[in-house]
Amino acid sequence: MNLSSFIWSVADLLRGKYKPHEYGQVILPFTVLRRMDCVLEPTKQAVLKEAAKRDVSGDGVNHYLTRASGNTFYNTSPMDLKAIVGDQDNVAMNLAAYLHGFSPNVKDIFSRFKLEAQIDRLANADLLYLVTEKFSKIDLHPDKVSNADMGTIFEELIRKFAELSNETAGEHFTPREVIRLMVNLIFAEDVLGTKGKMKGKPMPDADLRDTENVPLSEDVEVYFEREVLPHAPDAWIDHEKTKVGYEIPFNRHFYVFKPPRELAEIDADLKVVTDRILTMIAGLSA
Repeated sequence: MNLSSFIWSVADLLRGKYKPHEYGQVILPFTVLRRMDCVLEPTKQAVLKEAAKRDVSGDGVNHYLTRASGNTFYNTSPMDLKAIVGDQDNVAMNLAAYLHGFSPNVKDIFSRFKLEAQIDRLANADLLYLVTEKFSKIDLHPDKVSNADMGTIFEELIRKFAELSNETAGEHFTPREVIRLMVNLIFAEDVLGTKGKMKGKPMPDADLRDTENVPLSEDVEVYFEREVLPHAPDAWIDHEKTKVGYEIPFNRHFYVFKPPRELAEIDADLKVVTDRILTMIAGLSA
């Protein structure tokens, strides 16, 4: 039995509680979840250690956690699918907490899949543990299943779901924006790595890009080693975007302080305006 057929066998668990055209609403997001679960496994402890040092809800934390993860996404929950099925009485609660631990880009994918709603439905049908356990036993680690093979698996699953729902493949179970997000997260690593090797230089991640204002009298490389590398060891300089210029603080050189008017003077002006308005109102009512 090939891997896509094995994944499809989860449908046997759903039969009777789900209609055939609904199988994809469970199988596809759980396949994505298991793939991400396997991808993040090697750096799980590094991410947890980094998360313990920071406010994971704060701004700017994404850079540190993706760096610790070694991927474009991460999960700050101490759980994984194998640990979740190890606590059979709390699968729904732990699975929900696990989903909430993902980085925002992954949460977006599962939100579009409406996975939390499926978790509730599976739990109410007494199927959540069985489905989660089934997927926890599928090894989708990149060492076992390449990104290219993973793409083929998704294509086969989407085709099966489309046949059952009489929809064009990819339109019913995986809206185009979900496919785009999945490709960016799961398959882009191979593409970026290949392009980087072909060109002989690293490929930048625009989400992690930052800028520094270096004093004109200081060497850029020296400044970079002193001020940047201690905080971001894997950072590098894209010299094609380096600009040399002068910053002129106009306020400092050209601003002339003008003291505010005295309160008595302001009150006098307001009284004149008020009296004028009262006179106009009196004229209207005469």
